[in-house]
Amino acid sequence: MGGHHGYSCRGNGRSKHGGKTKKRKRETTSPGSIPSPNQMTRHHLVPKSRIPYEHRGSKGHENIRKVVRWRHEAWHNVFGNKTPIEVVDMLWRLAPAGYFETFDVSMSWWGQRVSLSLESHEQTEFMADWGDKKFLAWKALFGSRSLVLVLAEVLREWAPDGYFTRYSIVAYDSGAWYKVRHF
Repeated sequence: MGGHHGYSCRGNGRSKHGGKTKKRKRETTSPGSIPSPNQMTRHHLVPKSRIPYEHRGSKGHENIRKVVRWRHEAWHNVFGNKTPIEVVDMLWRLAPAGYFETFDVSMSWWGQRVSLSLESHEQTEFMADWGDKKFLAWKALFGSRSLVLVLAEVLREWAPDGYFTRYSIVAYDSGAWYKVRHF
């Protein structure tokens, strides 16, 4: 009466209207095998569970990026199930006072609109409070890159196209000025 570990049983292969559904090849491994850290996985840029119910299934292709397993797992170890704007907010709150000269980020997705600006900035997140697993996952993802370069990567590569409507960030880090902009 045991289940098949590593497999998912979903429905009967028919749509709710009686027609055959197209089955997608799953990224699973054989029961008992260890998945390869370099195996490609499907990462939802906006977590599936965070998409408003009425929009599930729409924009699906825009919301998925193929990512190697180790990066996918590291991402979720650091950011959990956060949306891209929540990730930017977390990164923004890692910065000490005075780090940003300009910080203006806006998003609009499925009717939700959020803006973050320098006026409301306060450092409330500290890497020193993170456990080893989260810190090592951060290092695997971003190495020793500066916070502003990590923000640039998240804004450009870890969100669906069009999710961030505009951003303008100017920061001073390690003796250099950085500008990250999109209008």
